Amino acid sequence: MKIKMFCLVTILLAVTMTAGAETTTADPVVDGIAQLCIGRTSDSIILAFIKQRPPQAPVSSGQVMTLKGASCKEEVILALLATSPAPMPTVKISPVTRDMPAATAITGQPTKPGFYLVQDGKLDQIEATAFGRQKIGIKSAGKMIGTFGALKGREKAEIQGPAARIRTSRQPTLLFIPRDDSSPREYVLLHLERQPDKREVTIGSMGITGQSVGFEKKNLVKFTAKKAGEQYQIIFEEPLKPGEYAFYPAGGVRAVGDMASAGGKLYDFGVD
Repeated sequence: MKIKMFCLVTILLAVTMTAGAETTTADPVVDGIAQLCIGRTSDSIILAFIKQRPPQAPVSSGQVMTLKGASCKEEVILALLATSPAPMPTVKISPVTRDMPAATAITGQPTKPGFYLVQDGKLDQIEATAFGRQKIGIKSAGKMIGTFGALKGREKAEIQGPAARIRTSRQPTLLFIPRDDSSPREYVLLHLERQPDKREVTIGSMGITGQSVGFEKKNLVKFTAKKAGEQYQIIFEEPLKPGEYAFYPAGGVRAVGDMASAGGKLYDFGVD
């Protein structure tokens, strides 16, 4: 009886310790640094190695203990942590509710490529849409002809509806899941001009003196993308202004004859 009780206690302790342990994911950079420490490589060489090849995923507590066991100095571990990407937000997905259609609710971590919004403990995929009608400002074009090109007619692309379905705050948490080797750096973020029944953006201009194709600087919003594992986190230099926005392929606008054309998909959201 005592032997059975001892075995039961041992099993319970093992299960408890396993459940409380942090999962450690192998990282070739961290493993390489551990080997350098074991080989008693100088700190200056190890620090140069970290600067040249920073870890691709957040360093876990288990990996820190591995480095300590390899006799890595505190300076080396701190340098590694400083170059390690920040952990991605932990997202707990709520069940599908009336306020969140089944088409946009995602169970677990994001798996489909695209842009995602993390908000209020929920993960919402930003749906793809496309520009509809394109036009030239008639008033500007008339002035353009009358003044021999001193003023330009602006070509604009439109999205139906005055506002995007996805709404967020001025400091949103956005993720990008790549397809194959794609990257969010292949996109620009547009600040759209809101109208009563549509959203629009200038994609080019034309006049007697010539044609230009592309977005105006005032409609482009700066952002950076930080990779963590297979995902990217979108980071903005400053809080977004209230309004309508969309991610759009950087090379999506092209000249077609004497006109500018905006093809491809865009991913729209709004800031309240």
